[in-house]
Amino acid sequence: MTTTFDVRFHANSFHFRGKGRVVVEPDFVLVRGKIHRSFRLAKRAEHRLRMVDIVNVQTDGENVMFHVLGVRENLVIGFAMKDAAAAVQLAALLPQRRTEDFAIAHAERE
Repeated sequence: MTTTFDVRFHANSFHFRGKGRVVVEPDFVLVRGKIHRSFRLAKRAEHRLRMVDIVNVQTDGENVMFHVLGVRENLVIGFAMKDAAAAVQLAALLPQRRTEDFAIAHAERE
């Protein structure tokens, strides 16, 4: 089953800005957005992330953020949803694994 969410990007390693989409598939998450380059039109881009690489999913109101563990580098993806209920719904579809460092920092924060 595929679920699509309209989002507004803020913090992300892909340099997406503004409106975009996150598509959750059984084994992958597609992140679609626009990359703005100086003095040029925005370029559409898409990244396919494996579910097994997604960790540290967190929500804060309508904001969602997660990390993607990679071979060369770890990525951070952050975006805003239309409301907090949509953020919780998306977070529930993503893996709930947490790295040890994140779990410790999250426990201290609470």
